[in-house]
Amino acid sequence: EKTETIVESLDLSNEFGDFKRYISTIIIELVRNAIIKINEEKSNSVAILEILENENSFCFQVTDNLGLLKRVTVLEKLKRAFNTRSYEEKKSGAGLGFYMLLDASDKLIFLTEPSKKTTVKCIINKYKRLKEYKNKNVSLHFIEKWIKECYEFRAYSWNTGI
Repeated sequence: EKTETIVESLDLSNEFGDFKRYISTIIIELVRNAIIKINEEKSNSVAILEILENENSFCFQVTDNLGLLKRVTVLEKLKRAFNTRSYEEKKSGAGLGFYMLLDASDKLIFLTEPSKKTTVKCIINKYKRLKEYKNKNVSLHFIEKWIKECYEFRAYSWNTGI
C-alpha cells in the first residue's frame, strides 16, 4: 500500500503503461532486502529509501547503517537466481531480490563501507515504449570503501546480457 502511494506520487505520464510495475518491484525489493538483513542481525538499524529524479531517469536507493553486504554474496545470489530462476529454501526471503533488481534496472550499484553502511542504488531510465525497456543494457557495479592508512576504493563493474 505504501509502495503504491510512492509510485502514484511520481510523474510517469510519459512512460509506457507497465512502467509503474517495474518501479514498484524496485522499491519493494530494495526495502525488503534491507529489512530482512536488519531483522537477521537483530539490529536497531534503519533503512532509508531515497528517490532521485532527473530528466532521463529515476534513482531509487536504500541505505542501512550495517555495512554487512559483501561482493561475493551479491554475485553468488545473482548466479544462483540466474541459473535456477526459482526461489531459494530459506528462513526469510526467496533469494531472488537482487536478480529482480538487476532485471528491472538499467544500473544496479552496491556501495559498501564495511561495518558502517550499505547503499543499494537502482537507476532506471525513463522509457516511453516497452520495447525500448526490454532492449536495455544492464550494468552491475560494486564499490567497497575501507580504511587502511587512508581511504581507498575498490570498484567492480559488469555489463550483463539480461
